[in-house]
Formats: sequence, structure tokens, C-alpha cells
Amino acid sequence: MENENFKKSLYEVETYINMGRYDQAVNKLEPLISLDPNNGRMLYYLALCYYNLDIDEEAIELCQQSLSNGFSAEDCHFLLGCIYRELAKYKEAAEHYSECLRINPKNARALSSYGTVMLKTGNDKKALQLISEALQIAPSDDIVLRHMFVYNMSKGRKRHQLNSLQKYLNSENNEVSKLTHIGVFNMHNKNYPLARENFRQAFLLDPTNPNVLRLLEEMDILTNWFFLPHRLIQKAGGAVVVYLGFVIIFILTMNIKGATIHWILIITYLTFVLYTYLSLFVYRLIKKSKRKA
Repeated sequence: MENENFKKSLYEVETYINMGRYDQAVNKLEPLISLDPNNGRMLYYLALCYYNLDIDEEAIELCQQSLSNGFSAEDCHFLLGCIYRELAKYKEAAEHYSECLRINPKNARALSSYGTVMLKTGNDKKALQLISEALQIAPSDDIVLRHMFVYNMSKGRKRHQLNSLQKYLNSENNEVSKLTHIGVFNMHNKNYPLARENFRQAFLLDPTNPNVLRLLEEMDILTNWFFLPHRLIQKAGGAVVVYLGFVIIFILTMNIKGATIHWILIITYLTFVLYTYLSLFVYRLIKKSKRKA
């Protein structure tokens, strides 16, 4: 199958991937894979596209197929680590990053990604060590700089945030990625109008980007009156705290004569819970219908 047409199609796939046009890359890849279903490289590319389109389970399966068909074990384990990290399956992510680093201990992207997993699991010291090691190997790599930025954001180191953000912006060529990272920085520092504008500009450049859509949704939850109950729950300490609060109030009022107060509490709590869960569902339906229109 290694003919000129195939090479041309593969080049187009790689171009789309480099541009972040994963939908178009998938459209090119699927007919190619139907002709050569055991091509490890194409299976890996399709897994990479699915990962970036948030189609995670299929991405895992394709990546494992790519690995079993002889494609780069280093690349496959790195991608599997990234997928599991996004799914918050940190044990599995750590295992794949470790295997990737066993194959190539100098893989800066794997080191920094592994560092972020350590950060997520509360091992801050190990996280900083891994990300710092990655920076020594590849000081201008955009992925490594992104992980350093995430670390500084999570630790509230504002001066370091600005420094790592600037370095990342200097290394990144993708305008959508630049805008989303600036937006995340502004959102983290509670500059919500500016953050919304950053995400809006990113959306205009790439309306189907799942990361941008997710950030816009998060922005609405932080600012829209429609999500006031969500914000109240977070300020109170989370859903468990709110539930315990209602239980405690219910117990404390048990000695009050008459069941009216208890029914009011039960109805209030159920209304609050239903609204909190249904509001996000309704919001997504409205947004989806608007995008189709």
C-alpha cells in the first residue's frame, strides 16, 4: 500500500493533525485504515485524533492495536498515559508514563506529563522534580512549558505563573491554544470578563474544539445566574457538605411539633438537588441547539 497516493494521503493526515484539525484528519484516516487495518502508524494517528476529540475509550483501543501492530512503544505508552490522565485514572497514567520513560528516560514530554500526574495525586515535590528535569532537557518545548504553567497555577505562584505563561506563548504556534491558556490564567485570577473574551475568540477560530467548549461551559458555571446553586454548593464546600448540612438541620428540628418544617426542608433539598443536576443538562441542550442553528 506504500504508493504515492498513500504517502500523499498520509502527509495530508499529518498536516491536519499538526493544524489541530482532528475531524478532517479522521475523515482522511478512516478510508485508509479500511484498506490497511493493521497499519500501526495510521492506528496511532486515529487514536491521537480521537483523544483530542474526547473519544477516549476508542482512542485507548486503537492505541493498544497500534502497539500490537509494531508502532513505536514509546509513543503509544505516552499517548495512553495522556488519555488516562485526562480520565483521572492516575494509576494507569503513571504506569504508561513510567513505561515510556523506561524506553526513553530523556522523553521531556513524558517527564512533565508524569509530573502533572504526581501533582494531581498530591506528590508536589516529585511533580516539581519531574517537570524541572523535563525543562532542563527541553526548555522551549510547548508541552513541557504548559505543564510548568499548570504547576505554577495550582500552587498559586503568581510571578512564576506569568513567567511560565510567557515562555509557553513564545513556544506555541497554535492561536487557539494560546488564547485558551491566557483565558485559563485570567479565569484563575478571577478576571472573568477577559477570560470569557479569550475563550470566545478561541471558539470563533475553532468552534468544534472540545477543550474550548468545556472552558466556555466552566466559565458560564462561574458567572451565569443560571448556575447560582452550583456556585453556592462549591462555596459551602461541595455537595457532601450541603447534604450533611440539611441532615443536621433536619435532626435539630425533629423536636419541633408538626411535620410542616420537615416537609419544607425535604422539598427544598430535593428542589435544590434536582435544579443543580438538571440545569447543566438543560444548559448543554440549549448550547447544542444554538450550535446546530
